[in-house]
Amino acid sequence: MASLWRIKEAAASIEAGGVLACPAEAVWGLSCDPWNLSAVAFLCGMKQRALSKGVIVASGDVSHFGPFSMP
Repeated sequence: MASLWRIKEAAASIEAGGVLACPAEAVWGLSCDPWNLSAVAFLCGMKQRALSKGVIVASGDVSHFGPFSMP
């Protein structure tokens, strides 16, 4: 379990436009603030992936996807 200090450090890094490595079931994922274009560009640069290809966005709360919902 992550300590409160580590969680605060991770949140501060994301807020500052950083990229975090997060363990998943079988691989490590890279995470950033999807609303911060420079953070997304940095993440894509790390992966050597064209920004035009986009990224996967995941969240634990469906309401976070409200701006993307179809009428």
